Amino acid sequence: MNHGVIFNADQKVCYLLTFIPHRVYNHGMKKTAEVTPRDLAREALLHRLNRIQGQIEGIKRSIETSKQDNCLTNLGQVKAVHSAVKHFAEAYVETYALSCARKEGVSTKFENNIRTIIASAYLM
Repeated sequence: MNHGVIFNADQKVCYLLTFIPHRVYNHGMKKTAEVTPRDLAREALLHRLNRIQGQIEGIKRSIETSKQDNCLTNLGQVKAVHSAVKHFAEAYVETYALSCARKEGVSTKFENNIRTIIASAYLM
């Protein structure tokens, strides 16, 4: 999630560039140029949840209005929600597992092992 972000030496403050991961824009974020990595990660996760919520609301509207003429479209929407929830869960677990690991002062190698384990678990 650090793409598009430059960290200073102590890893406590980052400066936003023109690209923010997952097309997250800083709506509701701090108005200054300084945003913590935690803020950026939280905004990315909230953005994912908002997209999932919108997809679910679309499916709900389709059911409520009996607008189920195009089964392939509806099934595609359900599949998209399933995939989005899976990717959100992976990003959420990775973000907070790494956050906890960093608080404990683990090595970069250990952080990479955590990423590998999480990615493997969500491939199933």
